[in-house]
Amino acid sequence: MIKSRIPDLLTISRIILSVILIFIKPLSLLFVVIYLSAGLSDMLDGFLARRFKCTSQRGALLDSIADVMFFAVTAYKIFPLIHINSIIVCFVLVILVIKIISLIVAYIKFHKLGFIHTYMNKLTGFLTFCIPVIIIISVKSSILLLLCIVALLAATEELYINIKFNEYKSDRKSYRY
Repeated sequence: MIKSRIPDLLTISRIILSVILIFIKPLSLLFVVIYLSAGLSDMLDGFLARRFKCTSQRGALLDSIADVMFFAVTAYKIFPLIHINSIIVCFVLVILVIKIISLIVAYIKFHKLGFIHTYMNKLTGFLTFCIPVIIIISVKSSILLLLCIVALLAATEELYINIKFNEYKSDRKSYRY
């Protein structure tokens, strides 16, 4: 019984750690430790849920909410530290619009928020997670542009899935299945 709660507790810890990050100086040692802890919880929650055979739609939604919150806080803290050119800003806005349209389509079709854990979304999450490390080493616009291209492909794939399929599956791995 306790095993079935561990994945959700890890996800909730990511939400709490995200809130704490708001009050920590970006890229300080404490920020990096909390950031890495939140990232580790993101990697472990889904793995443990599958391992303990306790995956659920509620857990998947909670994970998606934690992901969005973690990304939003990270963006709020990190983006002011880097020079973002207008091309990157345009990419981010287009990705945001596609994600919002995808959520609306999923809600209309399936009566639920349609966060889908595709391989492309996981790759986008991983690359986004690497941004603070990239900043510490050296910010390159080309790396941010690559991340935007991957995120655009992931958002477009998610919208396509929500439009094409008649059944909602948050764990769908790609547009092919």
